[in-house]
Amino acid sequence: CLCEEEAYYEDNIYIAGLFGFKTFDKGAEVFNFTVKLINDPDNGLWDNILPNGAKIVSRVLNAQCDAKVAVPEYWQLKTNWGRPLHGVIGCRCSGSSKAV
Repeated sequence: CLCEEEAYYEDNIYIAGLFGFKTFDKGAEVFNFTVKLINDPDNGLWDNILPNGAKIVSRVLNAQCDAKVAVPEYWQLKTNWGRPLHGVIGCRCSGSSKAV
């Protein structure tokens, strides 16, 4: 998911999801659904948890449960996304997670 259609606010929160799609094929779906729920201020779930006007802007990448893939994916976002990277969710596999 590239949720770039959201208006840019200085206070947006930029989070990446790094998952091994082959071993956790629902990871991206669950991550994107959770971001959608948090970003909706009127759905009754986590309403008003974010500062006024702020949204979570997210990207999901395939870490492939491999540290040699996860670290470059993370670094690509950290250096080339054009946004500050505030956090990373994942990688799910311990080797990848420790490396990132």
